[in-house]
Amino acid sequence: MAEEPKEEKIKIPKKKLRKELEQMEWPSDVLHGKSKVAKIRDEHHTRNPLAAFSVLPEEVEFETQDPEEKILLLARRHLMTNLKWMLVGVLMLVAPFWLNYFPILAFLPSRFQLVSVVMWYLLTIGFLLENFLSWYFNVYIVTDERIIDVDFYSLIYKRISAAKIDHIEDVTATTGGAARNLFDFGTVSIQTAGEKREFEFEDVPHPARIVKFLNLMIMEEEKEKMEGRIR
Repeated sequence: MAEEPKEEKIKIPKKKLRKELEQMEWPSDVLHGKSKVAKIRDEHHTRNPLAAFSVLPEEVEFETQDPEEKILLLARRHLMTNLKWMLVGVLMLVAPFWLNYFPILAFLPSRFQLVSVVMWYLLTIGFLLENFLSWYFNVYIVTDERIIDVDFYSLIYKRISAAKIDHIEDVTATTGGAARNLFDFGTVSIQTAGEKREFEFEDVPHPARIVKFLNLMIMEEEKEKMEGRIR
């Protein structure tokens, strides 16, 4: 029997937000007095450009980034989601070696057989490159001011959606299935009051941590509003 998805839904009522966040047992220095960037400096900081979960990533920018805007978190689909197309790619790479046992191209002259094999490998490389670029450039970004969803469709077409932190109304982390629970990845759904009503961070690592971090960001946005520090 298929395992029912496990859903962690955290509402964000404005008046009770601080109390709910304090119950998450975050360190006191995180909840009081630290800047947004300082709040995550104690997280695992990776410089790996291929990381699916990167805190304070270095040398990363996006087109609509403001000069003073800092990227705090960058996420991609979990590496486990790549296994299917990687396996298909490996099978495509070794397929020509089976021609010795199944000579399906034997009716062609040797020169055309060679051209067919070369074309097959070009097709395989194109397949692997397309899937890798789709995974690498489809990213979800949290800055000190906004959430960003970059949808990469091709080298000539992509879509960038954004919403301010203080427009977030509801955050939901959903995981389901043995693989997602074992490797800790799932989907974070974000309801906003902006032009794009719903954002989905699909199959990202550590979805519960992302939900908690977004709650902290919202709390600080509320604090900045009260203190008049919103830029």
